[in-house]
Amino acid sequence: MAFSVGSDPEFFLRNKVGKHVTGIGTIGGTKKHPRMAKHGSVQEDGCAVELNSVPSTNMQDFIANHNLILGELEDMLKPLDLELDLYSPSVIFEKDLLLSDQALVSGCDPDYNAWTVSENEIVDLYDTPIRAAGGHLHVQFEGCASVQDRVDFTRVLDYQLGVPAVLVDTDSNRRTLYGKAGAHRPKFMEKDGFNGIEYRTLSNFWLRSNQLMAYVYQQVEYCNKHWKDLIQDADYLGEEIQDIINRGDAQDAAAFCDYNTVTTYV
Repeated sequence: MAFSVGSDPEFFLRNKVGKHVTGIGTIGGTKKHPRMAKHGSVQEDGCAVELNSVPSTNMQDFIANHNLILGELEDMLKPLDLELDLYSPSVIFEKDLLLSDQALVSGCDPDYNAWTVSENEIVDLYDTPIRAAGGHLHVQFEGCASVQDRVDFTRVLDYQLGVPAVLVDTDSNRRTLYGKAGAHRPKFMEKDGFNGIEYRTLSNFWLRSNQLMAYVYQQVEYCNKHWKDLIQDADYLGEEIQDIINRGDAQDAAAFCDYNTVTTYV
């Protein structure tokens, strides 16, 4: 089974005066019926807009594929005098923008916690003006043969990517809603032949630059090659890993990565 990495990151929009607006009624497309583009697909997702990248088997294609579909999405928004906000994993919206049913959408299916091996609760957005944007990764990894393999691989991703990501992604509001340690969806052999996981801990921070895209790909690739060797350490360090990710503590993340020789971006 070949290794590949795709994604379905979400972004918020700004109007021409720099104010955040929702993506409702902008580009069209839904989870079930996305709007197809030349280099992937796009859709509205709650208050955000989302793109779906073409899966990549090397770092160069991973970066290029994301830039291509990002460019297509930006072109769709230009006639509407809207632009992508690549720097906000969460936004606090004015209440008058959150009155529609679509503004209360918090995900179509539940995800799971790889550490507790249990289903995460679907977030109720009714009483909060915060909306969050994920940078979920779809990883087809070598040796994936069972639910336990998916759990183990997610834990290793937390160890090698979720913790060091805290050093770059300093947004705290998103983690009150989504992006806790171990968040993933198992992906089985489906019509597209995908067999792996959707890693849901990261925000969209890594799409800010080619360098960040490269870092994320390299960390996932490293996990693909070494996850069976790393899982024992990940399990041993599990409580610390979860605590750092869930609190978003950059100081503790830096100390953890230094002590455990985890490659960081900064």
